[in-house]
Amino acid sequence: MARDKKTDKARLGSGLSVSSRSSGNDAFERALSVFEGSLCRLDLHSGEVTTLVSQKGRGFKLIDLLSDGEHLVCIVGGDIEIVNVRTGERRTVCTDLTLPCLVKVTGDSIQVASPTTTGVRFGEVSDGVLGGVQDVTIPGFDIQPHSWTDDGELLFVSSTKGVSNILYSVNTTTGNVEQLTEDEKVVFSYNHRCGVHTLHTRTSIIFPYSSLNAATELWMWEDCGKKQLKKVSTFNEELVAERMPTSHVINYPSGEFSIEAILVLPPDYSSDKAFPTLVYVHGGPETHVNASFTELISARAESAAIHLANQGYVVLLPNCRGSDGYGAEFESEIGSYQVMNKPYQDIMCGIDYLVEQGITDASLLGIYGSSYGAQVTAWTVSHTSRFGAAVCAVGVHYDALFVDRYHGDSFLTYRDTRKGNAEKVDIWTKPELMRQISPIEHVASVETPMLLVETSGERTDDYSYAQPYFNGLTKMGKEAYLVYYPEAFHNGGWNDEYKKDYMQRLVCWFDYCLKGFQLPEWFIAPTNSLPTKDT
Repeated sequence: MARDKKTDKARLGSGLSVSSRSSGNDAFERALSVFEGSLCRLDLHSGEVTTLVSQKGRGFKLIDLLSDGEHLVCIVGGDIEIVNVRTGERRTVCTDLTLPCLVKVTGDSIQVASPTTTGVRFGEVSDGVLGGVQDVTIPGFDIQPHSWTDDGELLFVSSTKGVSNILYSVNTTTGNVEQLTEDEKVVFSYNHRCGVHTLHTRTSIIFPYSSLNAATELWMWEDCGKKQLKKVSTFNEELVAERMPTSHVINYPSGEFSIEAILVLPPDYSSDKAFPTLVYVHGGPETHVNASFTELISARAESAAIHLANQGYVVLLPNCRGSDGYGAEFESEIGSYQVMNKPYQDIMCGIDYLVEQGITDASLLGIYGSSYGAQVTAWTVSHTSRFGAAVCAVGVHYDALFVDRYHGDSFLTYRDTRKGNAEKVDIWTKPELMRQISPIEHVASVETPMLLVETSGERTDDYSYAQPYFNGLTKMGKEAYLVYYPEAFHNGGWNDEYKKDYMQRLVCWFDYCLKGFQLPEWFIAPTNSLPTKDT
């Protein structure tokens, strides 16, 4: 087996690796691996496996080898430990880390970085403590340290500012912060989990990068005197056709707030014609739609906005109050029982804005949402008759309270940002307030035709989140359909067949309700024969 003595790698678990830059001693004959909470040493010549550490009850993360090639730096719980790869002897070198944190080993130096509410904090472990600590302010929210340059001089950090996720470099000597990527583009998000990685010993990094009108590709930033940012892959170019919808970021007023939203326009959009418009309400509520191409093509009970725009619809994706990425005040606006009402106001203000701009035909409106967004959608159409069609995907229609099965927390108090003056006991002591936010309590007021989509994540042998709401709609003489995807789960497990069906079903439904088309026979069938996992 040929090996590079300078950059030999130890394989760690499933896909993790530790690089060693030792000088060629026999420590390179060993690879380190984690199996069920154990740290093991594998001798590559003999095949002998020796358990060095059996770790239970605390998180165990391997970082890198020190320069002697015999001591491995690890994060154990909230501590940094060094493990001798020959003997298994352990010693703690730093305690009480702020988690999550990013640890970097350079020779015998151990650097640590962790996010704060306003930026990032970093320092170097010395004599058992984290010394030389600097606090640096980073614009935005949800700060995420990603990677260091090989020499530890630069730290790369991303932060969220509404629909944007921006990459910054932090000089660990001067504390200087430099923005490396543009606003209204995305480096790191739920759909871009890869993050940022350093390239070997060069002062360069590689990361996924996307915008509303460009599919995700790998980009590289290199500090070679010119500080260049360039695309280095073409994996997804075929996803972008010649004739595509155009998407951009807009802002409109709602009460005392400015609501940021993504607006997707059909390829044949013309300012002298008002188009039918669909509003997509994201889940969470502590998430947000972001300025990435992935956001607009996702069909896992999500927006599929580009597909709908290609069928002649304007699609509005607002980040209503309660969305993260805009600060604590904006996020906590849905507290004090406003979890439905405030987003509802923001949605209606968005519609009014598009009508005023001449973009939207006020008589041709649809709304759809996923998870929490489905709850808001159901609640919205019970409080206005302006929408001619609605789709609720993977929502909790008859129990907007979402009583946590382990702790008894309701939907209102599951997170602090939702509480305001609500208390955990309100679910039991103030049923009249609970009814105000539960969509099923307002079924009689619904005039909008509704399509409900459910997966195994919302249905078990004991209950269905959609079925009681569907029953209420049909008993009240409302037009409603319920589709069940038994092998999918809540925003996951969606195979290509389900995604294709979901996208086709969205178009058929909105075309039927807003354009007067007939529903095909295949669309109607699931209503009469709801499938189960056994069928």
